[in-house]
Amino acid sequence: MDYKVILSDLAKRQLDDILFYIYATLGNEAAAARVLEDAENTVQKLAQVGGSLKICEEPSCPCTSIPRIRQSWMKL
Repeated sequence: MDYKVILSDLAKRQLDDILFYIYATLGNEAAAARVLEDAENTVQKLAQVGGSLKICEEPSCPCTSIPRIRQSWMKL
């Protein structure tokens, strides 16, 4: 079952800014296209694994019934 992945307005603006920078400032249309493709593929993968994500249990979260990815595992 695929889940609906919702991108925040901020995330959409940031992706747009990144793509514009790569395309217009760096002049690399192919790289911008690859970044966009990677972003779209990531959304698809998140939609497919949505059911395996743990429900957020932090009381400060506004929507405790929405699966969220904790950022602590992403730290290098």
